[in-house]
Order: sequence, then structure tokens, then C-alpha cells
Amino acid sequence: MEPQQRVLLEVAYASLDDAGYLATHHREDGDNVGCFIGGIFKAIQAGEYRMALTGGVNIMTGMNNFFDLAKAGFLSPTGQRKPFDKLSHAVADGDAILGVILGSPTNQGGFSASLTVPQSVAQQNLNRKVL
Repeated sequence: MEPQQRVLLEVAYASLDDAGYLATHHREDGDNVGCFIGGIFKAIQAGEYRMALTGGVNIMTGMNNFFDLAKAGFLSPTGQRKPFDKLSHAVADGDAILGVILGSPTNQGGFSASLTVPQSVAQQNLNRKVL
């Protein structure tokens, strides 16, 4: 397994365990598990999933990268993980609600200079759709 994937799975497991989820939910109970982010918002709204845990991983071996990301506001100021579920379930469970995701549209223009460079017209269309 690629080291970054292993770290992500270990942290995800720890997040669910810290939240008490693993003590009360079992796979044999019919809980669905999905390893994706793209469609999770609509899947939760549709009732396909009760909760989701999302994340990304980037192993940084130098402190300068970490400091730059922290200064830019990309890292949690407390270092805590933030699992989430449907708002009504979070309210019913008495969970601390730190934010609400209103949507997560995505697109792909297909004609950019490389995979990681956005195509300006497609990006503008996405921004209009989101706003």
C-alpha cells in the first residue's frame, strides 16, 4: 500500500474511533461504506449514507511546507480531525456542528494544459453554478 494511503486510512479509523462511531456501528448492521468524495453530498441527502468522513493526505517531510500551509489557513488551528454527517443526524446526536456543506459541484473542461491546470472557461462556469 502506498504510504500516504495507509496514513489516511489510519487517521480515518482514529477519527471514527475517537467519535465513538466504531463502538456503536458494525458492518454487519448494514452500514454502508464508500471510498469517494465526489458524490457524497448528494448521497447523504438521498439517504444512501448516514454520515461521511472525507480527507486527503500529503506527507510533508520538511517543516517549511507545514508552516506555509498553516500560515495560509489550510490546516486546522487545533490539529483536530473533523468527521461529519447529515445535519439532522448531527443535531439529533448532539454533535458539535462546525460547518454545513451546502454543495460540492465539480466539472472538467478536458482541454487544459495538464491534469492539474484548470481550464478557465470550465472554471468560470463552475463558479457561476456554485454562486
